[in-house]
Amino acid sequence: IAEEFNISLYEAQRMIDAWFARAPQAHDFILKCRKAPLQGTTIVTTFGRKKRFGLVSRRNLKGLQNEAANFPHQSIASDITTCAAVKARKPLDSLGTFVVDLVHDEVLVECPNLSRTIVKVKRVVVRALEDTPLEWGITRVPFRVDIKEGQRWGFLEETS
Repeated sequence: IAEEFNISLYEAQRMIDAWFARAPQAHDFILKCRKAPLQGTTIVTTFGRKKRFGLVSRRNLKGLQNEAANFPHQSIASDITTCAAVKARKPLDSLGTFVVDLVHDEVLVECPNLSRTIVKVKRVVVRALEDTPLEWGITRVPFRVDIKEGQRWGFLEETS
C-alpha cells in the first residue's frame, strides 16, 4: 500500500488498521486463514476448492501465510469468473462472439466491431458475472462489473 500510493509505512499501516476496525470479522477471517499453515488446516471455498499446505518451515512460513490469507477471495473470484464465462458461452456464440481468455477475475471477449453487437455482448457478460455469485449463495457482497473495450488487450478503455 505504501509503495502503490506513495505514502509512508506508518500511513499505510494506519489505513489497514482503520479498515480492520470497520470490518473486524474480515480481520478475524484473515487471521484464521493465516494460522492454517501452522495448524495443518485445509481451507475450503464456497465452490469446494481446497488449499492444503505441505511442509511448513521458518523459511516458507510467511509466504504460505500470505497465500492462505489471499486464497479464499482470489479463488472464489476466479471460480465465479469461470462459471460466468461458461454461462455466457451460448448467448455469446449466438452473437458471433467468443471468450478468448479468462484472466483472474476478467473475461476477455472477442467480437465484431459493431456497436449493436458490442452493447449486447456487454449485457450478456455483465449479467453472467453479476448473477453467478447470487446463484452460489454469495449475497452479502455486491459484485460490480467494469467494462473495457478496444482493439487490443492492454489498450482497452473503460466504457459504460
